[in-house]
Amino acid sequence: MNSITKKVLTAAAVTIAAVGFAAPAFAATSAGSESGAGTGTLTAAGSGAAVIAGDVDSMVVSGMGTLVVIDHGGDAVVHVAGHGAKRTVGNVTTYSGYNGRATITGSDVTVKLAGVDVHLLVSGEGSFTLRGHGAYDTQPGVAGGEGIWTNPGATGSL
Repeated sequence: MNSITKKVLTAAAVTIAAVGFAAPAFAATSAGSESGAGTGTLTAAGSGAAVIAGDVDSMVVSGMGTLVVIDHGGDAVVHVAGHGAKRTVGNVTTYSGYNGRATITGSDVTVKLAGVDVHLLVSGEGSFTLRGHGAYDTQPGVAGGEGIWTNPGATGSL
């Protein structure tokens, strides 16, 4: 089995495992109305599932797996480079078999990437949940923090 096939199979397994994790995160009616939201920047890298919700000034996300963008505010701008099948239903756009890089902005969005080799750089106001294995850092220093992704999950504010 070549390394690309192994990565695709690993991404599929992580995506399937993350389905139960993603459902509660998407149950919120509006990302901007979640409590505990902060303003700043999140940098993260790892494998598993990442969910970011809020007013996104700038987001660059890459990895291999499934990317979902929910546009609660109706003004999200998404540019995707890479491979994957795109499907839009209402305000939810899903990129299955995603392998690439996306830039996203929006006043009230929820973004989820479940997969391997996940890299995030997010600036704005909101919250995040990371589950799997990896590391993250938030800025500014006063409200920020750093940590490790774990299977139980790490949550915080931007």
